[in-house]
Order: sequence, then C-alpha cells, then structure tokens
Amino acid sequence: MRSARRIAFVVDYIENEYSLKVYAGVSQYAKEHGIEILTMPIGRLNEAEKGYDYQLLSVASLLRPSNVDGIVFLTGAQLNFASVEYVTSYLHAFDPVPIVSIGAAIPDRPAIIASETKGFSAIISHIIEKHGCRRIALMSVKSNSPGIRERVEIFKQVLLSHNIAYDESLVLYGGFSYEIAFRALNVYRDVKGRIDFDAIVALTDEMAYACVDYLIQHQIKVPGDVIVTGFDDALRSSVMVPSLTTVNQNLEAQGYQAVEMLEQLIDGEKVDKLRWIKSFPVLRQSCGCESRANLVMREGTDVTALFTDSSNPLSAAGEWCMKRTQFIQVIHLYTQMQEDMTLEQFRTHINSDLMSMGILSAAVVLFETPVSTDKFEFFSMPQKAFVYSALDRYSGFWLGDQENPIPFNPREIMIPDGIFQSMDGMYVQALYHTTTLYGYLFFKPGSYDSTVYSMVCKMFSNALASAYSMSRSEMEKKRLEREFDVATHNSVTDEMTGLLNRRGFLFYGQKSLELFPANGKAGMVLFGDIDGLKKINDTYGHAAGDTAIKAEASLLKKAFRQSDIIGRLGGDEFAVVAPSLSPHKYEIARRRLEEYCDEWNKTSGEPFTLSISLGNASFEPGESCDINTLLKLADQVLYEEKKKKKEAGKNKK
Repeated sequence: MRSARRIAFVVDYIENEYSLKVYAGVSQYAKEHGIEILTMPIGRLNEAEKGYDYQLLSVASLLRPSNVDGIVFLTGAQLNFASVEYVTSYLHAFDPVPIVSIGAAIPDRPAIIASETKGFSAIISHIIEKHGCRRIALMSVKSNSPGIRERVEIFKQVLLSHNIAYDESLVLYGGFSYEIAFRALNVYRDVKGRIDFDAIVALTDEMAYACVDYLIQHQIKVPGDVIVTGFDDALRSSVMVPSLTTVNQNLEAQGYQAVEMLEQLIDGEKVDKLRWIKSFPVLRQSCGCESRANLVMREGTDVTALFTDSSNPLSAAGEWCMKRTQFIQVIHLYTQMQEDMTLEQFRTHINSDLMSMGILSAAVVLFETPVSTDKFEFFSMPQKAFVYSALDRYSGFWLGDQENPIPFNPREIMIPDGIFQSMDGMYVQALYHTTTLYGYLFFKPGSYDSTVYSMVCKMFSNALASAYSMSRSEMEKKRLEREFDVATHNSVTDEMTGLLNRRGFLFYGQKSLELFPANGKAGMVLFGDIDGLKKINDTYGHAAGDTAIKAEASLLKKAFRQSDIIGRLGGDEFAVVAPSLSPHKYEIARRRLEEYCDEWNKTSGEPFTLSISLGNASFEPGESCDINTLLKLADQVLYEEKKKKKEAGKNKK
C-alpha cells in the first residue's frame, strides 16, 4: 500500500519542451508537499496521421482510483487535434478520479489556463508602436484549439485598435511544424514574387524558427528587413541568433498551481472553475530589442560568467556537448540491440541496458500474451501480466534473468508492491511494435535528455518485438522437431554431417517460410557448394572429400544462428533458410564463414584448402514464399559467384 499521495501527470509526449516546462512546476509543488508524480505520455487523442502512436493510449487504462489519487491532464496540446467535446467525453472514462485540466476549459473540470491577451497583445503593439510595422503577416494554424483561436482574435483586435486592416492574403498556415511553415513561406514568395511584409507574427516558436531561417537563407535581414515574433519562449528562442521575441506563458506556474488545485479538489475543498495565469512578453533581437543574454557579443562582457551561470540560457552551449555524448551512447545501445536474440537472451541484459542510460529504477511489465489491436480510444488491460525485469537502486530490489517473473493482474494494480521504494518521478510508457502491444515500461529518468529516453523506449520496444519473433521461431522449430519420432528423424537427417538431408531441409525450410509473416522482417535463402570438392576427391581420395564435407557442415552451423534451418542437399551442396537475415547481416555471416574456413585451413593439417561459394535469394514480409523457387534463385546467384571466383583465379595466374 502506498503511503504518499500519488498524482498522474498525463501528457502527449515526454520530449517536447511544453510538457517539460509544465512538469517542472508540477514536480516543484510535489516535492514541497511530499506527493508522488507519475508521468504518462499517451500520444495525441483522435489523431489519424500518427501511425501506430495510438498504442501509447494503452497506459491510460491504469488511471484508476486504486493506482492514483488524481490526474493533471495537459489538455491544451490535445485540442490541437481533437474537439473539446471529444476530450470531455474521454476524460469521463476516468471518473471518479479527480482531474484538473491545463491549457483548456473542459466542462465540469477545473482548469488552469494561460491568459494570452496581455503577453501576445503587448508583443503586437510593441512592433507597431516602437518599430513602426504596418504590413504584418500572420503565421497561423488551422486548428480547433481555443488557444490558437484566441491568439488569432487578439491579433485582429490589436491591428484594429491601431487602424490596420486585417488582410487575409497575409495569413500563412504553418501546421505547428517547422517544415510546413518553411514551405508556406516559400509558396508565399513564389506567388507574390517577393516577401512584401515588414513583420511576421508566428503563433508558435517552432514556426517562428522556420520564418527566421527562411528569411536569412534568402538574404532578408532579421530584424533589419523583417521583424519576426513567436509564442512559447522555448529554449532555442533565447540562444539563437538573432534571439527571438516571443511570449512566455509561465508554464511552470501553470503546472505548480494545477497540482495545488488538484490537492484541494481531492481534499473536498471548493476550487475555482478557471484559474488564469498571466503571460508576458519577452523582447529580444528579432524585433530589434536586446536582452542581457545577447550582450555576450559585446566587448567587455563577462563571457565566462554567462556560460557557467546555470540560470543563463547561454549555459546551453555546454549542455549541447553533454547531449552529444548522450546521443553517442544511444547509438552504441542501438547497435547492441540489433543482435538477433530470443526473449530469454534479451532478458539477460535488460537491466544493464537501462542502467547504461542513467536509469536507476525501472520495471518491464509484459502481458502474458501480446495483444494485437487496431486503433482504439480505451484499452482493456489483460488480466494476466508479469514483471519480467526490474531494478530499484533505492530499495535494492533486483529482478534479473536468474529470478522468476512476478505474475499479477494489471486490471487490479499497475505493478506489485515491494518493487519500488517510491513511484515519484516515474514515467510509464507503452511497449509496442506496429499493431502489437507487449506491455509497459516504468522508468525513473536519470540526467539524460528526455528525447534520449523517448528514443530508448522506441528502441527497447523494437528489440522486444524482435526477441518475441525470434523466440517464436525457436519454439516453433522445437515443436516441429518433436513432431518426428526417431525413425522420422533418421529419414530427414544426413548421416555424414548430422544436418538435415534434402527431404528434411525442404520440409523444415518450407515450414519456416510459412511462419515468416509473423516475423515481419526480410530474410534469405542461401544455396552453396564446396569449392573444388571433385579435385579434393581426385587428388587426395574420397576420405579427404568426406572430411571436407563434415568440416564445412560444422563451420556452417558455427557461422549461422541456432534458429536458422541448415541442410546438406547432397554431394557438395548445402542450403540455409535464415529468417530476419538482412543483406547487411548476410555479409557479416559470409565474412565470418570465410574466417572460419581460413582458420580451419591453418589448423586442420589437411593438404587441401577448404572454402565454399554462396548464392542468396531474399524474401519479404507479405510474400508467398516457396522453398524450391527461392533455391533456384539462389542457385543462379551462386553460378555468378562461382564464375567470378574462376575469373579471379585466372587473373592471379
């Protein structure tokens, strides 16, 4: 049983700066009042364009009274893609858990909302009154968001109050995206023949960055020729050149007061229906004004102080170097996760992989049976799951590959007691790959950037899916092997090498290909023969030829994976069915086999040289695969390979 009050902070994505700034305020209040904060990224509600991100919604099914005491829900981000009515209906699914909304007024829910009028109107008035702008473009968004609609209305009202007509031809649509905003400016310039406005007001900083970059790339000075303003006061806004004039929504204060309001609601106190947080303008270089941070360019400024003062935006330069190191670490982890392994093999290094990314508390929860789903709004948790792997530095708990997984019912609790000393600071992330949901991951972020952890979760999910597929292939292979009794086994086994004979290879190989669609990855069929076996037989006798065949069979088994199907088709011919073998991995396996042959030649004491030529044929997900057809295709490639070797031999003479 938990002793501290636990509140869920529900966001769309953990890596965006909007969520992080609100979280800073949420976390600050929680620390001051001994509250546990559990962060849940659920993606975007009702968004059709995000592929398989709907799977992120699954963890929201854990938001029940038995797991959390209340919810702070970041609704503002959701309303960019869903209507107020949709979000209202969605939130009712969590009743009776108390909810406070941030960013949007939702019926029957108390809300914290930024008052954008003061900050945004001040920015527009400033560029008109101080900088003399009259022809002002708007980088807008087609959205149902009340916040976006309010900003557009403020823009119109400020223009009107300064006797400037609102001109629809000066409205561009940037779709919340740098790329779309950049393209919108390009289209505008193509149509008009030039940039004919003296200022552009962007409704988000991200779109403002695109405006600044586009103008500079086209030799248009900012702010000399065109003034640019944004809205959000994101980190880049203070460190870019020119720095961006923008609006600060006081997001930290919104997060802080949202938890304060939620506590009052949980305690049965009366709370305001709406609480407004004032925004304020931040004037910087992109409108022709400067802040102290930009004085680093001026003679006599204490540069060292600016860069070492953690409260100063310029300390981000040092942070950049640190984040570069973090991304290198991610690349190393990604490379390691490319290895083909079964679920049990994957389990042996789950904890160490997570710890290598600075994570000191984590738990992997897997459903007893992975769930394949189409798009859903509410996910029904399976009744059977287990904690597959876990660690907690603070309690000393460790569940690795030597311990049995811990079973539990996720419809009753989200994780068994006794694993974590505290849930405070934990993130809960769905583990999925395409349409298959495997479970969820608890982790307490370390010092790495939030984007790094988002990438790690995706890599972890992909590796988990691959491990499931490999385990299924292994299990199916073992099941097929058990179908044959001793007599059958003898009938499909090559007596000399112990590999499958032609009959056994064609049977098992075809079965493996029929299982292939569940794997979802490309694979290969290989066909090869020993180089110069006839010459070995003629020169050194058939006993030497038999030795060559046995040795090559042994080296093939060593070079390829246990899950691959390997057979001797007769004489000097061998074949392999290798699901999930990409062209890159094939080259690695081929070079490895060559190295094994070279090593054997040096140590065997035999008078002949052992080598093999290989041809390959790829098969793709969704294809109808026939083993005989693929062998013929691989044989054609083998023919060309032998031809090349023969030509190379002639050239050496």
